[in-house]
Amino acid sequence: MQATFQRKSTKKITQPLLAFYTLLKEKTNLEIWLVENDNLRIQGRLEGFDEYINLVLDRAVEYDRKTKATRELGKILLKGENIVLVRTLDEVKL
Repeated sequence: MQATFQRKSTKKITQPLLAFYTLLKEKTNLEIWLVENDNLRIQGRLEGFDEYINLVLDRAVEYDRKTKATRELGKILLKGENIVLVRTLDEVKL
């Protein structure tokens, strides 16, 4: 009788997820650029994320660069498929 061993599947943290995990631990303020909307930016503090880079932002603020208008959004879930660029901010500035 031969023993069969199955390897237990383990997930590795990929580089982008590791970067987001570091940002999450430090409660970093971020600015997000959105797909197909060059004038709109969202800024807020990272509260959570998943493997699809869906982000939960707290104290989120929407900023329209064209009209210079701002709108407070509060806590939001931003789908990863809408994100073009993520950059850190020392503090949320508009």
